[in-house]
Amino acid sequence: MIPKKNRHRCPEAALSVRQVREREEKPMKYMLFICTDPEAEPYTPEGDNIREWVAEMDASGRRETGNRLRPPEDAVTVRVRQGEKFVTDGPFAETKEWIAGYDVIECADLDDAIRCASQHPMARFGRVEIRPYWSLDPGAAPTTPAGKAPGRQSLFFQFVCTDPEAEPYAADQDNIGEWVKEMQDRGVLVTGNRLRPVEDATLVRVRNGQVLVSDGPFAETKEWIAGYGVLACRDKDEALDVSARHPMARFGRIEVRPFWPLF
Repeated sequence: MIPKKNRHRCPEAALSVRQVREREEKPMKYMLFICTDPEAEPYTPEGDNIREWVAEMDASGRRETGNRLRPPEDAVTVRVRQGEKFVTDGPFAETKEWIAGYDVIECADLDDAIRCASQHPMARFGRVEIRPYWSLDPGAAPTTPAGKAPGRQSLFFQFVCTDPEAEPYAADQDNIGEWVKEMQDRGVLVTGNRLRPVEDATLVRVRNGQVLVSDGPFAETKEWIAGYGVLACRDKDEALDVSARHPMARFGRIEVRPFWPLF
């Protein structure tokens, strides 16, 4: 339990309808984006209790999966415009903060998710964005955790993002259900899901022992993360080809980032 005297929520992050709604939808999955923050306290190995945090979350049954990601220097972003694929080095948006890893947790409500996030060492050395899951549309094939297919040794993380400069969304061209099914059948798609919009994001930081909670994403950008996927591919080229066939490569943009072993 976070002591009230140490928990400071910014004025704009007062109790909202979404928190009440989430309490009625127990339990609920949340994505934790584990982010750097150049204004946070300097990293110290002795203060890094990530092994203990993972062990505690696993033992409590809250943590479903998670991992470190390679830095943004290793990111590649894919867009499809008028049928042509464009591949550029770098993340989906240039920010001083960047996503260094992720964890998927299942909690009773947002307050429980905030407690979990505040105990992560990167809440002190960086910042943690909490984003609720959003159910897939009816008829779309759900994604579930699965093992890597034989011969597919590399894991890649997809940031499925909006892009205000992309072509307008057209429901009749959104083949996400077919894409999911094909990639699952091929053993490429390990897991993934839509995420609620940035208006439902919560940012958690710990500064001088105080838990600071505010509404909003880890960084303010015109593009935002609408969902994610984990791909098991032979190499980066296959991960990029698979991502280019995702409908959000046309209606948005997709960043592909290699995994980096946690320990």
